[in-house]
Order: sequence, then C-alpha cells, then structure tokens
Amino acid sequence: IKPLTEEERKTKLEELHQKLAAKRAVKAQEEAKEAKANEAIKRKQGKDLNKIKEELKAKEMIKEAEQKRKEKAEDAKARAAIKAQIEADKKARAEKAAREKALREGKPIVDSQSETNSGIPSSAAVASSSSGVAGKDFKDTRLQIRLASGGTPYTTTLPSDSTLHDVAEFVAAQTLSVSVDTVSFTQQFPRKTFSRADFNKSLRELGLTPSAVLIAS
Repeated sequence: IKPLTEEERKTKLEELHQKLAAKRAVKAQEEAKEAKANEAIKRKQGKDLNKIKEELKAKEMIKEAEQKRKEKAEDAKARAAIKAQIEADKKARAEKAAREKALREGKPIVDSQSETNSGIPSSAAVASSSSGVAGKDFKDTRLQIRLASGGTPYTTTLPSDSTLHDVAEFVAAQTLSVSVDTVSFTQQFPRKTFSRADFNKSLRELGLTPSAVLIAS
C-alpha cells in the first residue's frame, strides 16, 4: 500500500472531522425533536390530569349536594313525624280526659274513632240517642268488627238473639287469620273482654244492642 502524503493525510482527517460533525448535527436534531415530542406529551398528560381532577371534583360536589338534599328531606320527614305524633298524643290525652270526665259525671261515652271512621256510633252513644228505647227492644244488632292486627273492619247486622259464637263464625268466614275456636273479643267503650262462656250468650244479653264495635284477636 502506497503511503499517504502529508497533504492526503490532512485531507482524510478533514473528511473525518466533517463526517463526525455531520453525525453530531443529526444526533442533536434528533435529540431536540425527541425532547420537543416528550415536552408535548408531558403537556398533554398534564392537561389530561387536570381534566380528570376537575371531573372528579365536579362529581364530588354533585354527590355532596345530593347528600345534603337527602339529609334535608329526611330531617323534614322526621320533624313531620314528630309533629304528627305530638298531635296524636295531644288528641289521645284530650279524649282520655273527656272519657274520665264523662265517667265521673255519669254521662255516656262516645267512641269518636268509630264514629269518624265508619259512621257507626258506639253502644253508649246510641243508647243516649235512642229516644228512651231499651236495648232489649231492638230486633237486630249492627256490629263492626275490627281485627287487632289491623286491616279493613267488617260490618254486619245480626238478629239480637244471635250469640257471640255466631259473630265468631261470621268473622272466621271473612278471613283465614281468625279461627272460631281461638278468637277472642273485646269492647273498647265501656272496656270489656268477653270470656269463652260469653260465646253462648246473645248479643242482647251481652248489652251489645243496638250497635257495637268489637275488637277480634
């Protein structure tokens, strides 16, 4: 191989320097381009992250507002229930006081609940307004039977000579929850609980004519 002259060596060295410079320039351009792309990605990620944070914040605000509305509605419902209970207690106390006063003064007691709900007056109310007709003179007896478990009352009219056992059979025919053999009857006003021996007695004998309200349990 022919050795290079001094001039040729200088030329070769210069070419190498130029190639290295060109490579460095290309690499610098690529690095700048990559850095720019990375910066764009970071900015986009930052925007997306801020957007996610804002959406989460908005959802949290909606959730808190809904919770406050729910709590407010529940508070209003509770206040209404308390108010209704206070009114009911007040009415019950007034009715109790009226009944006690009527008992002290020997006046007839009216079952206001049965009059309001069914239009059937209590036995005492009927007795006070029957124009002096004695209960034993009524041929028929109108009864309203309420279940202790609640529900719609049953109304019927039976001959006054019918027995309490007949009433039990009537109620048992209306609902499967009542058995003739186990049902018991009570009267609110005046307060009275009928025994099994009373089942053989007539409505007239039991003082239920001409009209009465019974509780079946």
